[in-house]
This record gives sequence, C-alpha cells and structure tokens, in this order.
Amino acid sequence: MSNIKIYLGHFENQSGAITIGDPCYSKDSECVINKVVAQQGTWKAHLLIDKKTVERQSLFVHHEDYPVRSNATMGHLFRRVAVDSGQLCVHDSRYWGKKSAVPKGFMSDVALKFDCDDPWYKMHCKITLYTEDHVDVTPFGAVSATAYGDGNYFVEAIKKNGKLVALRVHLV
Repeated sequence: MSNIKIYLGHFENQSGAITIGDPCYSKDSECVINKVVAQQGTWKAHLLIDKKTVERQSLFVHHEDYPVRSNATMGHLFRRVAVDSGQLCVHDSRYWGKKSAVPKGFMSDVALKFDCDDPWYKMHCKITLYTEDHVDVTPFGAVSATAYGDGNYFVEAIKKNGKLVALRVHLV
C-alpha cells in the first residue's frame, strides 16, 4: 500500500510522557494508553492517506530529533485503544484533559452542537468535526477523526533508550 504523507505541524511534549486515546476519556480510563515514557521536546505530526482510496490510514508522530520514515517497521506494538467519539489523539500526558491546554480564543468562533462543558474535549471536537481534513495539531498533541468511527485501533511505536520517539496510530 502506498501512502501520501501530509505534514500537520508540531506539538510540544513537556512532561516526557505521552497518552494515546479518545479525548472523551479521562487519562485514568482503561480505554487509553497512559503515560508512556517519551522523549521530551518538539514532535512532528503527519496524516497518512492511501493514494488509491484517499482514505486516512494512520496518524504518525515522531520526535524531531528522530526523523523516522512513516512506513518504518515499528518494533513495539501496544494494545489497541478504544474510541467512542470517532476521534483519537496523541497528547502530552501532563495536559490530557486540562483546560490549560486549550489556546485562548480557540473556541470563540464556533458553537458546537452538543451539550458539553469540557473545553479540552470541545477543542478536539472542533478539529475533527469542523476542519476540512478533520485532523490537526494542538499545542501539546495531535488529533484525528478515525476512518470508521468508533472501535478499537492499533498503536505501534519505536523506542530509543527506553523512551518513545515515534508512534503510528492506525485509523482504519
């Protein structure tokens, strides 16, 4: 399978830990992969799309000091993560679920059509529901709509010296 790689931008991992899952869950939920030791610093995010079907395949993130090919063999396979809101994110664990992770003014230009008072969750919904590609970076992570909505999705990783340096979340 041949993929198109779209650069989304970068985010910061300040805590040295990454959490992977649906932003509708708390980081203490058994549905997320929580606090994986990761390289601190700037991470780059990409969306991989199948050239033939134009279907989103995976969200690929890596630390900027470890340029990894998006089709690289990942040595560590985590369990699947559960998705119940049709979106999946990779985020600095320190800011998972925190209002402080939402940029000032980010939510002021959209009225989401559901009852939710959580600014962090709303930020992710705004991206996956109201942006053209349904994917983007936030200051401390990246989020994408999944290709098929709710379900369980595989997560693969590369570690160097015991720290996560690259991650691929399958969205199909």
